[in-house]
Amino acid sequence: MTSARTPEPPNDSEPPDDSEPPDDSEQAHSAGSSPPDPPSPPEFVGPYRIVRVLGEGGMGVVYEAEQTEPMKRRVALKLIRGALATSDVVTRFEAERQALAVMEHPNIAKVFDAGTTGGGQPYFVMEFVDGLPLNEFADEHRFSTEDRIHLFIPVCEAIQHAHQKGVIHRDLKPSNVLVSDLDGRPTPRVIDFGVAKAMGVKLTDKTLATEYGAVVGTPAYMSPEQAEGTGLDVDTRSDIYSLGVMLYELLMGRLPVDPTELGIIPFLAQLLAGDTNPPTPSDRLEGLASDAAELAERRRTDAPGLKRALRGDLDWIVMKAIAPEPDRRYETTNALALDLGRYLNDEPVRARPPSTRYRLEKFVRRNKAAVAGAAAAVLLLVAGTVATSVGMVRARQAEARATEEAATATQVAGFMESLFETADPSRTQGREVTIGDVLDDAATRIDQELEGQAPVQARLMNVISRAYYYLGRGEDSHRLNQARLRVLEEAYGPIHPEVAVATNAVGFTERDLDRKVQYLERSIEIWEALGSPEGRGGIAANSAILAYTYASLDRIEEGEAAGRRAVEILETYPDPDRERWELGGRTPSEVLLAAYINLGLTLYLQARLDETLVVQGRSLALAEGALGPEHPDLSRHLANYGGLLVIVGRLSEAGSVLKRGLELRERRLPTRDGISRQLFINLGTVRWKQGALDDADSLIAVARSIYDEPSLAGLQGHIRMARGELQAAETFYREALAGQERQAGSDDRGLGPPLTDLGWALIDQGRYAEARNVCERAAGLYEAAEPMLVEHRYHTAGRGRERIGVWASRATACLATAVAALGDAEEGEALFRQALATGEAMHAEAPDLVGRRDDLVVTLRRFAAFLRAQERPDEAAQLEARLTDLAN
Repeated sequence: MTSARTPEPPNDSEPPDDSEPPDDSEQAHSAGSSPPDPPSPPEFVGPYRIVRVLGEGGMGVVYEAEQTEPMKRRVALKLIRGALATSDVVTRFEAERQALAVMEHPNIAKVFDAGTTGGGQPYFVMEFVDGLPLNEFADEHRFSTEDRIHLFIPVCEAIQHAHQKGVIHRDLKPSNVLVSDLDGRPTPRVIDFGVAKAMGVKLTDKTLATEYGAVVGTPAYMSPEQAEGTGLDVDTRSDIYSLGVMLYELLMGRLPVDPTELGIIPFLAQLLAGDTNPPTPSDRLEGLASDAAELAERRRTDAPGLKRALRGDLDWIVMKAIAPEPDRRYETTNALALDLGRYLNDEPVRARPPSTRYRLEKFVRRNKAAVAGAAAAVLLLVAGTVATSVGMVRARQAEARATEEAATATQVAGFMESLFETADPSRTQGREVTIGDVLDDAATRIDQELEGQAPVQARLMNVISRAYYYLGRGEDSHRLNQARLRVLEEAYGPIHPEVAVATNAVGFTERDLDRKVQYLERSIEIWEALGSPEGRGGIAANSAILAYTYASLDRIEEGEAAGRRAVEILETYPDPDRERWELGGRTPSEVLLAAYINLGLTLYLQARLDETLVVQGRSLALAEGALGPEHPDLSRHLANYGGLLVIVGRLSEAGSVLKRGLELRERRLPTRDGISRQLFINLGTVRWKQGALDDADSLIAVARSIYDEPSLAGLQGHIRMARGELQAAETFYREALAGQERQAGSDDRGLGPPLTDLGWALIDQGRYAEARNVCERAAGLYEAAEPMLVEHRYHTAGRGRERIGVWASRATACLATAVAALGDAEEGEALFRQALATGEAMHAEAPDLVGRRDDLVVTLRRFAAFLRAQERPDEAAQLEARLTDLAN
């Protein structure tokens, strides 16, 4: 991997000349840099074969080398050059070797070996890190601000580990932090402890002396006390300063103060005096004029967006880290990492002076992150009520109503301000206050303090019920929605816009599907009775939900009609990105996306797969347009679309879509979740069907580590069958069966698939009697069974209809094969014909479903083999011709 590098300030104590200075980074090779005039490498250093020169600095030369015994691997080997092997350099080199040897951290390059050449030159061998310097990696991958912070925190943790081992790095800079992709995750590793200072431990028997007046480090990143050159005041806080400069540059693309702009001597003079006076990152960005747009684009935003991200907490964090006086900096690198974590989690950062307002804002945002959006609704309450008021005023064009709405918004704001005072740390006396506590307090006080004030009560109930919903407290959300509907009906009567909106909310949170339909249909009736233009949005919002609800009740055609009605309205809806009150607080774009997804579900359930692909492709495009190409929620839509592509057999395209979704989710989210798991499953299925069995097995294993279920053991059994590992496949199938039996409850028809899979594994091992018993049990589950609804994994929360005949066909074909192998040709043939008839009917019902085609292929192939064994080649040939038709 190569990329161009701009020259860095020199890493020595002498003033620079006009040439590029040497870089003492052990593995600057990873960025593609080549030191000027590299020496001819030796053929061997100790037992290591030298491949090429990677980097050269004032202390030594770094080579790429090859180790062959006891294992074969690429390594980086650092060797002191003979001409420089003075006692001081050798001592410093030994200190670096010992410093790395005492450290064991995933973000610090590992030391494998150390020794001395025949000529007395010491060397040590470390892992080969094939990566880019920190800033270059982030820029090349266009990391956002949050991505860059996630990348930087492990660097802080690595340096904290070094400090705990008694080692100060003293030359931290981007080129000494190399980032590479490990298992699809960007992983930074710190290298080059070549100028490390031992503290508190004895790293070498010799004295590591820093000559008075000799500056050790890279000026642009060194602390004021390090620039003094005495070494007397250099402690862990010097590394914190360097980390702060790196963070500054990583976030906004420029150094706080650039020595190349001032000149090295004036820069060092200002640094020594603690008088560099750097601007905050956001102010520095503002002063860059035209360059700001380019820097922002590398961070997937625009200049105003980047400035907003930097302004506030990040400014405070960075400026605390690079404070001229060590006592004003963070005490430890861990404290810096924790503050960055607080920023990511919307917690109050320690670098910033506290205030009650600031703590309360962070309280709400922190809970938003913790409960997946609950506090988002609460935090936006005041803005939402004002926006709602404006929307209603515009819709009704009534001055009196505008005055009433403004008064309502003011009263709501005052209520919430008093409510959040319950979370003020000065009042809680250290007691942890959760967002649930705040919501419960609000729900109680609405009835007690606002009786008779219907507009205010209803507005508060709406937002708090939404917060309950996001918190996972669906029953509390539904209860408040019902109370809100009663309040509004008493105040305005049954036909009123706010009653229509509240009826929709009750329907949205209602769990019973039949009652859900009643509420949603009633909301549509109210809007139709009102006949107002804005009511079209309310009709669309209800129709979008009805599409899914009808489908869940197996009223597929009604669901399709509802979905199409929602799409037709919203495709031409004005101001598609403005929040509309009649849409329940959602934008038309958001409702349109839901409508397309639910319409796609109704088409899929009718096996109209070509149409489903078109609709789902449209929903994916809408999601990407609304969220952006790097939003982690986009991976949910990629999982849906990729899963559909798997179902129709477009494996190559599915693999690309699913890989993109998985890489996006792995890159943007710190932990794996249900969507990650589904992406692993779908991609594993693709790899299995493509014959990449090792990849498939690894992907499914990861999915099982996130959340296990019997079907995943069955999928691993399929992979073993494809390898010909029949006993291993049997083990997995038995595991899947046992898991399904634990979950079956009163309806044991779900046991059919694992029983059938196990039957095939036993047949292929020649254990026909056991297979007959197993397959007989499977086939018996479906005798005289009616079509049923089964859970389907294609949609995030959807269901798919599979006919019992699909499972019956599989089980019967398995039973037929076992019976025939045991010598009962007549019964075997009868079972084969039964399986074939059912399989043909299922395939004809949905010819684009690859799974049904594959089931039919298995039955045809096994039946044809049976007929040939019975010396009936003409009949066998007819079945084989059908196989050819299916293949084409």
